[in-house]
Amino acid sequence: MKNCILCLFFKLSLLGSQIGNTQVKSLFRNLYKKFTRNYSIVSNEYDSYFGEIEKNKEKSKYSCKYLKYWFYDQAIANNINESDIDFFPSLWSNLVRSLPGIRDFPCEFYSLKLDEIKEIKQLYDYFALYDGYPDEALRNFKIYDSVHCKYFKEAIDFYKRMKSRCPNNESSEYCKEFHEYSKDSKFEKALLSFRGICKHKTLNTTPGGGDETKVTLDQDLQKLADRDNILNDILLSQFYEVLNIGFNNYEESHICNNLIKDSNSYHITKICNKLNVILQNWDQILKSFESVINRNYCEYLNYWIHDQIKDKMFRKKTTTLIYTVWDILNKHKINSNNKCWYKNFNVPEKDFKNKKKLYEFLEYYNAIKSKMEKIDSSKKEEYCEYLKSIFSLYYTVKHEDLCKKSTVYKDEVGYFQKTIKDGDLAFLKKNCPGKNIELLFKKEQSSPGKGNQNPQLTKGKVNIYEN
Repeated sequence: MKNCILCLFFKLSLLGSQIGNTQVKSLFRNLYKKFTRNYSIVSNEYDSYFGEIEKNKEKSKYSCKYLKYWFYDQAIANNINESDIDFFPSLWSNLVRSLPGIRDFPCEFYSLKLDEIKEIKQLYDYFALYDGYPDEALRNFKIYDSVHCKYFKEAIDFYKRMKSRCPNNESSEYCKEFHEYSKDSKFEKALLSFRGICKHKTLNTTPGGGDETKVTLDQDLQKLADRDNILNDILLSQFYEVLNIGFNNYEESHICNNLIKDSNSYHITKICNKLNVILQNWDQILKSFESVINRNYCEYLNYWIHDQIKDKMFRKKTTTLIYTVWDILNKHKINSNNKCWYKNFNVPEKDFKNKKKLYEFLEYYNAIKSKMEKIDSSKKEEYCEYLKSIFSLYYTVKHEDLCKKSTVYKDEVGYFQKTIKDGDLAFLKKNCPGKNIELLFKKEQSSPGKGNQNPQLTKGKVNIYEN
């Protein structure tokens, strides 16, 4: 469980409590004892167990939500009947009067029916996710990727219905509970930021924005990764999805709007606004992936943002404008040690697609090798065909650069030669007999990629990332 404080409730509830009440019915007694203990904890009677709340004022204001979440979860899980649920409000009043020093703790329990508790608990489930993953992009990805995605979508729909059902002047117990829950405007904004998209379903259309571009791996690699469940072996695909889901909604930036004023450049402004939000949240994105390594994720962002530009009219103009804005946005990030700069992908579209295809293959190459070592020969054929197409592409672009005395594929050739070891050629020959893949690769000292492991930038920037 991501939320440490909520987790503590469930652990401490196993300890029981010395506080009892002879009026409590037998089926309800055990839950009530656990409840009184947890209530004492959040009201700081036992602050040695709950020091984190005392230290964290932001968390302490959610103490009541933690308590209600735990109680509603236990009431449902233990099949507490309707009569016991009805009996609880009077027990609550007695508890507040009987425990010294806790009357100032602002937590109110309302008279709810069991069905109402089951409904409202959907919102508390979302709150637990929200509090455990404060970063919006990561939280929305967790929902999108979860087997419970549909459940969270229903929670959002329920919230919208309750907003209509419970205007501010509605004073029913059910609506009082909802008003208490929803009074934090930041949480409402976070709740509604998820657009109800679940994995394996087509992304929705952003209002006024046309069809959103979903960036994925190269089609052939995506097919293999989906089939054999190797997507999660490398974070590249997860990173794409975090950006796809978390940053399709954005606030307009005055920088983007001022610099890109052409009325025919709506899609450029849209990409610019996405980039602005991502760069502003770059430190948090790195943190959400539990990484301090900026380099790989900066590469991933570059492929993601440039993929948004492909298949657009005036692609070269669009790319140039994005680079100008990218520089300005980074210069405004004066309080961050992590910066991600653009990589110069202002090349013909065919070349960018080839570069992306080669890069993604190299990121997944070790995962592909590992999978091929575990599957039987009948399933290797598709991998071998994919590998042959990639090595053929490498051979073609490498010699294209040599013939044209070009450096378009300098980075990809260098990365390819760094990744593919001598032992890999024997592996390819053994696992893909007759394909002659090994003949398409030969390390040459005159390779255009020699000594170019780090991507070079225009304007004298050495690396696309800063730490």
